[in-house]
Amino acid sequence: MEMSGVVDLVAHSFENGNVQMRSSIPLGPVPLAVPAPADTAASIVLQIQRWEDADVQSKLGELYDSVNNGEGGGMLKSLRRIMPVTRTRMDWKNAGVHRLARTMAERGEQQQQQQQQQVGGGR
Repeated sequence: MEMSGVVDLVAHSFENGNVQMRSSIPLGPVPLAVPAPADTAASIVLQIQRWEDADVQSKLGELYDSVNNGEGGGMLKSLRRIMPVTRTRMDWKNAGVHRLARTMAERGEQQQQQQQQQVGGGR
């Protein structure tokens, strides 16, 4: 009898922006030693514990270390650099609002210039 499996991990972090990490750890196949049919469940649980201790926890530890402290300052640090200096994310759904604000500011400046010209010309 053989046993195999896969651990799929999805982790989510929110720190001024969403960061998701997905990982998949294949396990086995390994031969499963079952001395008697009544011991099948105990053998399966023992193999799962071995995988958890030897494969899953160690690989997740390495993954988290590389994410936080890996070469080049870690993956999370490089993701944080994407945020602008203002630490304000761009809301792309409302990009029209930004265009509208810019247009209004430009028109306001034009009106001020026209008023200054009128005041200066009426002397």
